[in-house]
Amino acid sequence: MPQIHTETFPHGLVRKKAFIKASEVVALGAAVSGQISLWTVPANAIIRRARVENGGTLVATLATLTASLGKAATSDGIMAATAVHAASAVAETGLSAAQSLVAKSVAYDVIVEFVGDANLSTMTGASPGGFIVTIEYETRQ
Repeated sequence: MPQIHTETFPHGLVRKKAFIKASEVVALGAAVSGQISLWTVPANAIIRRARVENGGTLVATLATLTASLGKAATSDGIMAATAVHAASAVAETGLSAAQSLVAKSVAYDVIVEFVGDANLSTMTGASPGGFIVTIEYETRQ
């Protein structure tokens, strides 16, 4: 389970960070894709920013590795699949209130999905920092 850090700012802004160890991605097993549950976004929240960062070295043994963020059971919606293979790679998107996922009338769980060109169980690299997932949202009253 990733380590989660939450910061709350004035005017309803919340920043959540998940620190995912490389070993947690490897533990997703002998498949080219896998999902890790992160947190729940409250109803009516407006997502302003989403980011996944490779906090370590080049992901060796996989030629490609992407990360996407979305509602549980889907792999997109907040941030489309973007490369995080290279050392210190950053996948980031800013979102507006006009986008379809940002303001839902019910709370929803957020996942990160990793997709490689080979089984995730063979991944090496992304050390020492693993992957850092950040999401910022505003809560509406």
